[in-house]
This record gives sequence, C-alpha cells and structure tokens, in this order.
Amino acid sequence: MKYRRQKLITFSGWAALLLLSLACGIPSSRPPRPFPIPGGPDDDAGTPLSHPDRQFPIQPSAVNSVAFDPTGRRMATAGQDKAITVWNFQEMRVALQLRGHSAAVTSVAFAPDGKTIASASRDKSIKLWNAATGQLSQTLTGHTDEVRGIAFSPEGQIFASTSSDSTVKLWDAQTGRELRTLRGHTAAVNAVAFSPDGKTLVSASDDKSVRLWDVQTGGLFQLLTAHTEPVLAVEFSPDGQTLASGSVSLEPLSHRGSLKFWNAITGRETFLPSFPSAISAIAFRPDGRALAVAYLGDGGLWNIDVLDLRDGHLLRRFIAHRHKISQLAYSPDGFWLVSVGADKAIRCWH
Repeated sequence: MKYRRQKLITFSGWAALLLLSLACGIPSSRPPRPFPIPGGPDDDAGTPLSHPDRQFPIQPSAVNSVAFDPTGRRMATAGQDKAITVWNFQEMRVALQLRGHSAAVTSVAFAPDGKTIASASRDKSIKLWNAATGQLSQTLTGHTDEVRGIAFSPEGQIFASTSSDSTVKLWDAQTGRELRTLRGHTAAVNAVAFSPDGKTLVSASDDKSVRLWDVQTGGLFQLLTAHTEPVLAVEFSPDGQTLASGSVSLEPLSHRGSLKFWNAITGRETFLPSFPSAISAIAFRPDGRALAVAYLGDGGLWNIDVLDLRDGHLLRRFIAHRHKISQLAYSPDGFWLVSVGADKAIRCWH
C-alpha cells in the first residue's frame, strides 16, 4: 500500500491544476478501482503479471502494432513476422492474414470506413489492402528509409506516414498519390496523428520534438521541445483540445522519459504530471475521460496505468508485459484496452 500511496501523490499536482481548468466539467462520481492482484499468464519465471481479461494466442514474433476497425468487431495486429493478422475480436480467431512485406511491419491502421487497411514496414513501403478480402490494392514507395508510423485522417481521404528518413508524408488514400512531404525533423519520426477535425497533424520524433502541421498547406505552426528524450507516442484527445506525448530513452531498460500534456491550440504545456519513467505508448479512451499510459516499471516489467482525466486518479494499474509495450488501442466503445509488445503477447483489459 505504501507504493500505491506514493504513486497517487505524484499525480496530485497536475490533478489539482486539471481540476481548476475543468471547474465547470463533470465531477468524478466513482472511486479508483483497486489494483489487480499480481499473478497471471506468464511464460517466464519471475514477477507474475496481472491477469488479462482476454488473451490472444502468443504470436511467433514481437507484435509492433494494433488497430480496431470502426465497428470494433475486427482487430488487426502486425509485427516482426512481416504479416498483418486480422482477427474476429469477439471470437478471438484469425479472419485474414495479409502477407507481402519483405521486412517487419511497424504500423497498421484501418481507414475510417473500415474498407481499407494500411500497413507500414521496415522495407520502406506502405501497402493498402482490401479489408474484406485481404487482397493487396497498392504498394506505395517514396520514403528512403523504414516507415515507422501511419494514420488516416478522420474523413479517410488522406493518410500520413512517418519514417526514419526524418520526414512525414501525406498521401491520397484513393489514388495512392503522394501529396506532400513535411520536412523539419532532424531524426527518425516515430508517430503521427490527425486532430479530430482533420485540419492538424502532429508528429513525434527521436529528435525529442513534437511538431504540429497544417494539413492543407503543410506548414509547421507549432514546435514543442520540452521533452529531453526521444518521443515515441503522441495522441490528440477526442475533443481535439489536448495533446499527450510520451518519451523514452533509447538505452535498454532506462527509466528516463516523461508524459506531457499540451494545449493543442497554443502549444503550451497544460499540466505537468510527475511521471518520470520511460513512456512507450499512450491511448485516450474514446469518451475522453481517461488516458492509458504504457511505461517501464520495476524489475524491467512494462506496466499500464489508466488515469482518470477528470480528477487525476489512478483507475487501474496492470503489470502487463515482460518486454516493451509497442502500442495501446481502445476498442471504439471504450470497453476494451488492447496492449501488444515485444514479448509476442496480445492482451486485453477492461
């Protein structure tokens, strides 16, 4: 209990500021849930992991990415085995397996209408697939190094990709035509996300910066430089008012890193949670009231904290993976949180 009390106190400062900013908002009506009792699926000896509410079969290699289709009935995962697996989520069975990349798949995303799956790979290509049949529609080239991240705009007409070549590219989702290249980062770009209105694009990089771009013009209008380690994850809140970003040291098992929140309009840090640990992935719950954060915990294990953004309380903590968590994704209804990682596991929490 001592550790829990200390951990909650670390959030008290930013929670107080958040409460002031949300004075007219919705008060929390539920207490934090208790921590899960350690002890669960575990392929290695050592500290036991938390029980997931659902666990998919262990994959043949590290899992790099996970994404839901807009209905929540299907989920795609991708990783080091060069394949994209499309699952029937409720039945936990494979619906499709997409093969064609010649190197690890780093990122996967469904188009907003659910009809197309986009995949990014270390083979420097992007592939577009028919989500119903698994047929390859297009292979797009243009990046000069591995492609690390991919995201569709809310309306689905364009998508963005990031690369180790330090650029962000915008593409026409129908024709596959490259629309423009966004330059300014000085190191690999790890992640990208569109604002809910589709007008702004945010990118995160190993150069320790977060950049906001005008989608229509390609112009840079905010440069956020408060991180002191490479930034792996960045997300817009569902209302588009807030950005969250997470950074991590490139040194193995280093706890250096931080979670930061920004005003998406002004670019100013809105509150500063005391979360001094390596952050590998983040995900806003679709209702905007909670944020899931994946970070390096004690003993080299990777944890997930689910934070209540109304009052800063810690809702849940999961001792989730033995190796680095690559990505988090909420189901569209917000009921399920899925984590994937370098330990080949696909785990589901609620």
